[in-house]
Amino acid sequence: MSSVTAAEFLRAQALRGANLDPDPRGVDYSLFESQSDEYAQQKDLVAATVSSLPAPVASMQRAIHRGDYAAALKLFGQLQELETHLDTPLAEYASMARWCVASGAVKEALTFLARTPLASEAPRRTHHDVTQTLAWLVRSGDIPTMQRAILLAAEREYIHSIPSALLALYQGAFGGTTEAAPYWCVIAAALQRAGIDTVTLSHLFQRVVQAQIRARYPPMHEGMPSTSRHPHAFFPWDATTSALARGEAVTRRQKMTKHDQMRFHYYERAKDTVRMRSVLLGALRRNTLPPVELVATLLCATLSHTHILMPASDAQPAYRVSTGAFLRPLRRRLQPCHGLWETATLRALEKSGDWQAALRLWQLRFEPLPGIRESSMEELLSVPHTYAPTSSYGAAVARNSARRPTMQRDVRPRIVPTPYACATALRAMVRGYGPQGKALGALYSDILKAMVPGGPTATAACFEAFIAMASRVDAKRFLSQNAQRQHTSQLPTMWSMLADMRAMGTIPRATTWTLFLQALLRDPTRAHWRMALRLLRHMTSTVPTPSATPSSPATWPRATRGTYTGLLHVLQRRRPTARTRRQHRVICKMQQRDEDTTDRPNE
Repeated sequence: MSSVTAAEFLRAQALRGANLDPDPRGVDYSLFESQSDEYAQQKDLVAATVSSLPAPVASMQRAIHRGDYAAALKLFGQLQELETHLDTPLAEYASMARWCVASGAVKEALTFLARTPLASEAPRRTHHDVTQTLAWLVRSGDIPTMQRAILLAAEREYIHSIPSALLALYQGAFGGTTEAAPYWCVIAAALQRAGIDTVTLSHLFQRVVQAQIRARYPPMHEGMPSTSRHPHAFFPWDATTSALARGEAVTRRQKMTKHDQMRFHYYERAKDTVRMRSVLLGALRRNTLPPVELVATLLCATLSHTHILMPASDAQPAYRVSTGAFLRPLRRRLQPCHGLWETATLRALEKSGDWQAALRLWQLRFEPLPGIRESSMEELLSVPHTYAPTSSYGAAVARNSARRPTMQRDVRPRIVPTPYACATALRAMVRGYGPQGKALGALYSDILKAMVPGGPTATAACFEAFIAMASRVDAKRFLSQNAQRQHTSQLPTMWSMLADMRAMGTIPRATTWTLFLQALLRDPTRAHWRMALRLLRHMTSTVPTPSATPSSPATWPRATRGTYTGLLHVLQRRRPTARTRRQHRVICKMQQRDEDTTDRPNE
């Protein structure tokens, strides 16, 4: 039997009484691997946040971060009943104020807006939340609450969030009251304390006065009795304001240059959405207005994404931003152009094929159009239709709009539709009906009956909305010169549509004739080919037609590259016969001859 030493006996006793079970607090992984930089950074941030805020304010911050704003509002009320100190500024209170306005709790929004930090100490997200809160307060129609909110934003130094809400306030019913001038004095004093310079304040004063003039209210001026008490709040009118007061037409903003449009299309072909946005922002900084179609093209390229990848630069590596944050600078720049962003969004939804979302936007944001029945709109919106994926930015915007209270949606000022918006809405309705001849015929009859020469629907684009689908429903009848409309449910023919356009004083453009030519080429008969060839020769000839008839106008539009591209596309989809190949060669030769004539300098 082996003897046990004293050291071995003591070691055995220690092991018998030791706790060798795993640590209930978890395994200390620092014994095996070092902490990553990301873990250390997040741990420091959490520790700093917890240690710098009082416990009640930290509880509010955690509740807002969870996204349960209703629970956060309830918690805030309970803490106030206990007379808890909650005046510590918190950037998350701006998001809370935005949610309160969107949910109809307008009074509670002021409570959170007053507790936001100063603009110089707040992150960029807070500036956006304050701007959106003021914009939604304007739509609510609560003028006293709106006045208090704008004043709070001025006291918190959110200078860039105020102008749009202030202009909407003075262009509404408040601009014609006796309180308009005293309130401007209070706002001007608050902005001056916030550090606004005299030039910016003078520019804001001119815009407020112009808003009053456009609403036909007595405008503020430096000769008012309150000027002596507040000499730094009023400024002399500039040339634009004086011209508006005299009722003169003010020069509109210049359009985007051709060079910038070519750059935009180049980046569009390269699918570079970041540079597409940069071109539009650069044009707006140079005080030029981009076309609605270009803005819609950018929106169409981004609506189906939740994030946009920003390229790397010398300052920082490549990173991802949400689609909303990516589009926010452009939307903010387009705010002075009333209705442009909504019209571009309408066109982007229709262009991407989501016609139901386009019609829903039209119904919520635009004035009703004469000729479009509300029952027809409701019928199309009730059709089960799923287009956009649930994770896309467009679907998220639609969900947020659906969650907004009905009362708040109803009080928002509606946009007077432009001819461009009317044509876009009609294309969406035609796409929604599809090849339903009776429904399309009734819609065309209603639009034509309510159409007025020179009105928003008496344009070539509105007629063009029906051409492609009408030729698809009944191609032979659409091209027949003998077919007549016996009742309103029948679709128009090519020739009756030309007669309707002439009766309304609408001149067919190149796009109109391109759609007609495509309808002619879809029919393989020789007669329609000869007719299409004759019409195309008129569009390539520089000699005006001596007589003007519905099928032969006095002045023909010039055939564009899109005209030839559309015709060749139709021929490529036809059966590849010898006749089709011969027609393809004829159109290619006409295009080459037309381009040579256009590019040749005048001798």
